[in-house]
Amino acid sequence: MRILVKLFAQYREGRFKTEYKEYPEETTPQIIIDALHLEEVSPLGCVDGEWETC
Repeated sequence: MRILVKLFAQYREGRFKTEYKEYPEETTPQIIIDALHLEEVSPLGCVDGEWETC
């Protein structure tokens, strides 16, 4: 299926603002988050592993 992925604020850095992507029918939001490595960036802009200094 074709999904429009929209990234906001700090999640766009080094990525894209909006982009259509093809995913299998059984794709979950978590699969997309993992594929884009979005959990490595916090809402505060911290990169994974730098939580103490953020």
